[in-house]
Formats: sequence, structure tokens, C-alpha cells
Amino acid sequence: MNRLYPYNDPQVITDDLFVAYGGSTGSSTAFQRDVAYTMAEEWVSDWINTPIVPAIITGSYFYPQHGSTVQLDWAYLQRIHAVRFVDSKGTNYHTITGVANYDAAIRNKWRGVVDILTIYGNCQGCGTLYAPYEFEIVYEAGLPSGTYASKKMLWALTETSQMIMNEILGCGGNETPGLLGVTEFRNQEYSEKRMGLINTVFGSSPKAHLITKILGSVHKYMKVGL
Repeated sequence: MNRLYPYNDPQVITDDLFVAYGGSTGSSTAFQRDVAYTMAEEWVSDWINTPIVPAIITGSYFYPQHGSTVQLDWAYLQRIHAVRFVDSKGTNYHTITGVANYDAAIRNKWRGVVDILTIYGNCQGCGTLYAPYEFEIVYEAGLPSGTYASKKMLWALTETSQMIMNEILGCGGNETPGLLGVTEFRNQEYSEKRMGLINTVFGSSPKAHLITKILGSVHKYMKVGL
């Protein structure tokens, strides 16, 4: 996958929500909080494999495919707007609009899987001499409003924003710099060695693992069920 997050500003989390769910603004500036909120939403989107707020995305895919099934870059597929067949000069020579036809269909909206049934036949309007150099799929993907505005999502976004803000401010609120997990700690009076931690997009700290648990029911694995 080669996907880019579609937003440059926070779409969900605000100062009021951040504080309401346990965040501390401390001495941070509005710009620093904006960075933290935006990055938090991007990290959460990367983990759950879909933009938090639905976005219209154009994905490019090279021909030939292995069969007619295409795995999109993002899950929670809302709708397909168009499939464009493009030649080697970048000219669009045929477009399939939506899925109310016999040319394209959504196989699995939760995991972002689409069937382009005419990709090898090139569809009746393309002509027998044409084969696409690449094809573009314009689609909308993202969480439903009831999910991205849910209490657990806002809590996860707050915890992630706080971790990032602590790194920006350098205030020591995280267990270790860089959001790394601690496997062994020792001083004169106390020592401990924790269970191994799996690395995540949020880091490998216990706090990072808490966030992945909060988002457990929302997270979708890609390339499943093709």
C-alpha cells in the first residue's frame, strides 16, 4: 500500500473535547495542540486502516491485476464514485461510474475490496485494442459519524494527542522518550521487568497498547477475504 492521509487539520478532536476526556493543555500553544490533534487522528486512522472522517480518495493501480479483485488502500468503504481506465499517455479512455452496473461491484466494504468485472475485457466501450496502463478508483472511505464521535474514539484520540504533546513539550509525561516501551527498570530500591510489548503505530509503551485495545473493535485488517 502507498497511501497518504487526506487531512492537514484536526477533524474531530478540539480543545474542549481533549480536556473533557482527560487531556491537559498545560503550557502548550494553540499551534502545538493543532499539530498534536492532527497527528493523533492520522495515527489512529493508520491503525484502523481508514480515515476517521470520510474522505474522497483517488487510488492508482497498475495493470495487469491478478484477477478482477482490487484491494483499496483504505477500509470502511462508503461508496465508489468512478473507475477510470488510463493509457500510457495519461489519457482517460473509459470511465465506469459507480456500481449500479455490471462492470464494478463492492465485494467487502469493511475491508475495502472491490471487483472490477471488466478489467480484462476492457468493457464494451473501450475497444478490443486497448488495455489500461493503469486504472484509477475514486472512492469515499471513513468511519460512520456515530463511530468517530463515540466516547471510546474520543478517549483514544485524547490519549494519543497527550502522548504526542508530551513529546513536543518535552515535559516527561511519557514513560520513555520516543514512546518506547520499558522492558526492564532498576534503581537502588526497586526493579521490574515487564512482559514483552508489540510495536504499534503509537509506539511500544503500555499506553500505546491501551490505545490499541480501545480501538480493538474498530481496527480492520487489510487483504483478508479476497
